[in-house]
Amino acid sequence: METEKAKVEKILAELEASPEVRKIREDKAAEVLAKRLEVVGRIEALRNEQAEVLPKLQADLEEKEAAYSTAKAALEGLAHDCRTAALALRSERVTFDNAIRNCEASLFESADPAIDAAILFFRDKLDDLRRPGKIDRRGRSTERNIFTWTKKTTVETNTKAIHDALAYCRAAIMELEKMKLTPELDLAKIEAMKSRIPRIDVFTEYVGDESMERTIADFDSRMALKSDSQIEWEIGKLNDKFKKIMGRPA
Repeated sequence: METEKAKVEKILAELEASPEVRKIREDKAAEVLAKRLEVVGRIEALRNEQAEVLPKLQADLEEKEAAYSTAKAALEGLAHDCRTAALALRSERVTFDNAIRNCEASLFESADPAIDAAILFFRDKLDDLRRPGKIDRRGRSTERNIFTWTKKTTVETNTKAIHDALAYCRAAIMELEKMKLTPELDLAKIEAMKSRIPRIDVFTEYVGDESMERTIADFDSRMALKSDSQIEWEIGKLNDKFKKIMGRPA
């Protein structure tokens, strides 16, 4: 008596041997083969295209690499030339600067003593202008505004004149140092420079606002009012003064 397993195996064997199953298997195999043939054809087409495209790109790369190498060599040569030119420029600049300084030193050494005397004159003026008390203030006045509790102060001072004179003397000293480099002494120019020192007695008006200090009476108006007895006493004094003026007995 056949077992269930044997029956199943027998049925499967019969199915495998049937024309229908064979046909299915053959169709499936043919489908797989067709796909594989298609893939193989695609690979062959890609390889053919690769053999055509890549050599062109390789040649283009090699051409550009050659051009780059040539340009790089030229650039390195130019960089070397630039460094050489810069070195030559620095060397010549130092040479000229040293030569000019030596010539200027000779001019400074042989400059007329009148220039140093003039420089000393202006330095003495600078020292005098810096002395305490040279700045003067006058005409101080104050206007008070009780509504804004500010006061405007007006004052005249010669501060600007002092500053102008200081600036002039400093500039004159610099100009005199430059005159040491000129071949001839210009005494007229030096005397003119001395005579043009700005006057320091020129006063400029300055106006400034500041807050006023307040007292307790400012905050409590009642404290600013006079008492009745004080008012009566002041009236009595006025009456006495009036009678004295009119020649009447008090």
